[in-house]
Amino acid sequence: MDECRPDPAHPPRCHVNLIIIGTRQTSGDFRTAIGRHLMLAVTAAGNWRADDTCRVVGVDLGGFDDATTRAHYFREDFKAVHRCGLALTVHAGENDDAEGIWSAVLDLNARRLGHALSLRQSDDLRRAVADRGIALEMCPYANLQMKGYPLDDASADSAMRYPLLDYLRAGLRVTLNTDNSGISAASLTDNLLLAARLCPGLTRLDVLRHQRHALDAALVSPAFRAVLLGRFASELGAPSAAARSL
Repeated sequence: MDECRPDPAHPPRCHVNLIIIGTRQTSGDFRTAIGRHLMLAVTAAGNWRADDTCRVVGVDLGGFDDATTRAHYFREDFKAVHRCGLALTVHAGENDDAEGIWSAVLDLNARRLGHALSLRQSDDLRRAVADRGIALEMCPYANLQMKGYPLDDASADSAMRYPLLDYLRAGLRVTLNTDNSGISAASLTDNLLLAARLCPGLTRLDVLRHQRHALDAALVSPAFRAVLLGRFASELGAPSAAARSL
């Protein structure tokens, strides 16, 4: 995989790392399946460590989130994941309320939160997420399918409006994502275009901030992140210091 080596002189056009998903369900023996996936992630992390190759870098606690599947139920299951240095992202606050996000932050020490639509229910929670630099993986197409936010309506009540722009302006580390292609079948470009319709007032600078947040939240080594940040600044035609200030 020489073409993926993070050589500062020749930055890769594409580098792929893997996140193993443990999926919560509303019924059945899904805890056993999640346990197997976590063991696979821990084993992979112990055998493939080189940053210049495709490797497992994290685990996602995905699936349907509600009061019966909150993160605290899985606290013991994830100890080995934390101890081997894997990152953790948790789907929280898509269907559940703010308590589900609190659980992801406090019980599983999530580095990234999937969706987090109910984050705005609690100012204290929003500050906690911002202070910790936790990234929000927002997926406009999937979120629209689930929640039915208004399109092209700058006058919509804030409680009904898609919260992406509000989160971004509040200093949260918002990123734009595609979610499961089997659900929304939308590319990243599709999601960017839809975000503009869901968030009237979204600017080009806001989009650049999303991209910078994605680099900050990427599950890569500090050395490789520096390579990516350098290329980001170069393609903007701006000094690295300017890119860092976004």
